[in-house]
Amino acid sequence: MKKFGYYSKPLNFNPKGKVIALNNNGCYEFNFWLVKDRFDPGAQIEWLEKELKDLESAGGFALIIAHIPLIDCLHEYGVRMKALMERY
Repeated sequence: MKKFGYYSKPLNFNPKGKVIALNNNGCYEFNFWLVKDRFDPGAQIEWLEKELKDLESAGGFALIIAHIPLIDCLHEYGVRMKALMERY
């Protein structure tokens, strides 16, 4: 959380679930840091894919929260995030 602003936390009411909080500023069109890394800022997508894969293997589920809708995500980041959402 301190470095890139994304994290996951097990649910108190169901041990098979997790809340996954994303920092999807990586898809915000006015985020000028994207000039440096438009593909996966902070390796968040790589981390998210591992989280979802592990949950799937354990028969779990995720509640994903974010502050920018995925439909508004731009660049390669948006394409990869949408692919993950469709896959899982």
